[in-house]
Amino acid sequence: MKTFDRKDMFTIANLEDARKYINCEGYFLDSFYKDLHKWRKGILKEVNEYSTDYPFIELNTKGGLSIGFRFFLPVDKVRKEKKWRAFKTIEEFFDIYNKNVDSIITYRLKDNPLREITTNIMGYIKEANREDQLQLGAETLQLSTWHEVIEIWNEDKESWLPFGVEE
Repeated sequence: MKTFDRKDMFTIANLEDARKYINCEGYFLDSFYKDLHKWRKGILKEVNEYSTDYPFIELNTKGGLSIGFRFFLPVDKVRKEKKWRAFKTIEEFFDIYNKNVDSIITYRLKDNPLREITTNIMGYIKEANREDQLQLGAETLQLSTWHEVIEIWNEDKESWLPFGVEE
């Protein structure tokens, strides 16, 4: 899957900076979507500022027709999204994050990223032929479930990362 940073997009706010990408390939859209499949790909023809009410970024289509859009993302700013998998064992989690029982951990729910939770690692459960479970605060879940629902604060990288291992 492809992804990008919002800061790399050109909008009405930074139209002048988009001029250096004239005759370059990129993605165009009138409403913002993080999913690039909804964006239209083409060559940047012009940055039009004739109207202050509706300035736009112009796409030159194959048939020579020009269409105005509000967003432009240069193709060189698109990158392949990193893939993450759930931790296979509790030891893998402890090793990668240099944590153990009673360590403090900060995480947030993927569906509510504004709510950060700082708690202790209270314990874990290992059973033969079953997936390891981890207890964060009062909540005990399988490692794969934690992977699906939270992001963890990585102190070394000073950023939020998926709860898992980069493949």
